[in-house]
Amino acid sequence: DKGKIFFLCTKLFALWSLVRTSGSSTTLGESTVKPHVVQVIGVFRMLGFGDETDKGKSKESFFKEKFDVTKVSNHFLEVLTGEGKSIVIAVVAAVLAIIGNDVHCMCYSTYLCDRDKKDFRELFEILGIQTIRWDTYEGHCERLLSGSTSMRERIQNAVLRSDQVYEGNMDAVSSGGLQIAIIDETDTLWNFDTYKKEYVALTAISLDTLKDVADLIWKLHKTEQPYQIHIEVFTSSQFQECVKECIAKFTDVGDSGIPDKKGARWETFLTGCVRNMVWDLKEFQTVSYVLNDSQQLCCEDNHVISNSVRHGYKTMWHAYHYFEKHEMTEQKRNKYIELHIIGAKLAYSEIYTKYDLVLAITGTLSTMHKCELDHINEQLALSTKQPVQMTYMRSSFLKPRLQEVEFQVTTSKEDHHKAIAACIKKYSSNEMPICLLFKTSDDIDQFFASSHYDQLKKELPTYEENILKSYSSSVSDLINKIPKPKTLTMMTEPFS
Repeated sequence: DKGKIFFLCTKLFALWSLVRTSGSSTTLGESTVKPHVVQVIGVFRMLGFGDETDKGKSKESFFKEKFDVTKVSNHFLEVLTGEGKSIVIAVVAAVLAIIGNDVHCMCYSTYLCDRDKKDFRELFEILGIQTIRWDTYEGHCERLLSGSTSMRERIQNAVLRSDQVYEGNMDAVSSGGLQIAIIDETDTLWNFDTYKKEYVALTAISLDTLKDVADLIWKLHKTEQPYQIHIEVFTSSQFQECVKECIAKFTDVGDSGIPDKKGARWETFLTGCVRNMVWDLKEFQTVSYVLNDSQQLCCEDNHVISNSVRHGYKTMWHAYHYFEKHEMTEQKRNKYIELHIIGAKLAYSEIYTKYDLVLAITGTLSTMHKCELDHINEQLALSTKQPVQMTYMRSSFLKPRLQEVEFQVTTSKEDHHKAIAACIKKYSSNEMPICLLFKTSDDIDQFFASSHYDQLKKELPTYEENILKSYSSSVSDLINKIPKPKTLTMMTEPFS
């Protein structure tokens, strides 16, 4: 009944407080880590407490009501930035898992997923919970497409004729209950750039002769038109050698020594791959990749950088581009020369339709447009047969934790730097840490060298991106160093 769910939540909050406090020098008492009011109310709202149907009921009759998770509405909750969305997600997930459901917590950021899994691992282990999964949108797409076994492993098993049986590495413990999604920073899933994306389960296969084909295409693209590249590649010895390697490597040969019918299909398959390579070479600079210190290609998308995201053969051509600029070794480049086999696709716009119940939390729900919210409500009502409830929480703090100021670049750098300096002076008087984000490191250097910064540096200790990189061993160490009162941090948007 609802009374038991209520007291389960209070015990989970108490256990979380004990776990957090036991990991520090804090003693139990006034300084014990405790949830904020916003977090407590947020948990109960996401579980359906306080809906319109609860109005006018006495506490006794309310607590005696049966708690039926199938009757809980999809819920969108706004908790402002910096006010503890993670604990709301963790407690709601724990409650739903304890009563017998599979809970899938998802977020756009690998860092945030790893941080929250680490922060709440001890809590879940104490409770013996095994049916909560924390992953990125990509990870959940892989799970939805593949079940308990990786799609890539299944394709490789078929293509390479491996006798290995894959037991699955997808954490396949299931409760047999409802499949429930809890989406963190949910506005990132419904913005246009993410919503239009597709997740592609892609298997990459290495071939010794593929490098020669790729080298030929890269050489030809500087002088030839795409249709001419196709003709020259298909008639080249490099392409024919690649076909022979595929037939020898992936095709069964009978007693007669003649390849089976699948052998003839490899030339057709490779023809399609070459067409895709040529097309992606023409378009490869439409996606952004940067090199990290290990000469790995990292995709930059909406200021999120990941070394695991691939954009078809565009990624390979970025490797060629950096190799030609002498910024990547040949050995590192060759790791990106692979054939691609597409196993399955899933549109990001379909993710939330695959679950029985969708709960979402963000700091910016109030900024989403009405047409976006109407579309979400309509889609969820169709897929889950439940309406969407919206809850907007006020701040737990007397002062806002975060203020954002955006500058438009003016025609004059001098005026631009002057405006930035004036804004910094304004907010430094409020005892707040200030983080200044620039598009590029060159923009940082220009402001650093300006006369307007000279007037500030005596008053404000400054952390600059290169300095932070040099003395920080991990992301968490770095984050803990920055937010000090009356400090200025300057960094690029991708780094931030």
